[in-house]
Amino acid sequence: MRRTRTDLGHLAAIPALEGCSPEELSEIDGRATELWMRPGRALCHQGRFAKQLIVLLDGTAAVTRGGEPVRQIGPGEVVGGSELRIRGRHDVTIITKSAVQALVISAADLEDLRDAAPEAFARLTGTWRPAAVSVASINAAPVRRPALRLLPS
Repeated sequence: MRRTRTDLGHLAAIPALEGCSPEELSEIDGRATELWMRPGRALCHQGRFAKQLIVLLDGTAAVTRGGEPVRQIGPGEVVGGSELRIRGRHDVTIITKSAVQALVISAADLEDLRDAAPEAFARLTGTWRPAAVSVASINAAPVRRPALRLLPS
């Protein structure tokens, strides 16, 4: 893969990166590889370990779990952040539906980013706020907690 310069304005427009400083965006840019993929290419496979973080810049992809459709994702969505953070496996498969332009950051480069720009790392991996799409939580059911009952004293 070849590293390319990405327009920092493109990065600033990604919802997960809103609020990042130009320096943080530059740190991301220095570690990201811009790729163009044809329709039908797998971004990740269910059950395999996460090896990279992917930010869709353009195009759409279909998310499936166990071969069943879950939803579609598009520009600005982040794939694989939480799985890389916990060194986990993908619980969905994501296949490009159209031509896709994406930024790819390897696990090693993401580790470097954590040291160089911790807030940018947190935003991309979903620990900053829920803007990043966690592949592990796509279409997850909300957690229901039982009501708290007070015991008589």
